Amino acid sequence: MLTALPSASVVICFFNEAFSALLRTVHSVLDRTPAYLLHEIILVDDQSELGNCCPPDWLQPLL
Repeated sequence: MLTALPSASVVICFFNEAFSALLRTVHSVLDRTPAYLLHEIILVDDQSELGNCCPPDWLQPLL
């Protein structure tokens, strides 16, 4: 008997990652995870030294 799976949050911690690498990672999670299982994606910048690597609204079009 199959039971319903709970939705999950994906936490991605990064340090000095290129914007393109973060974008590929988020796209990969969205492409490979069924929507009903994915509650949220949380990006955590671990005090990167690259300054403002990601514009604040870069993820909005993906939602």
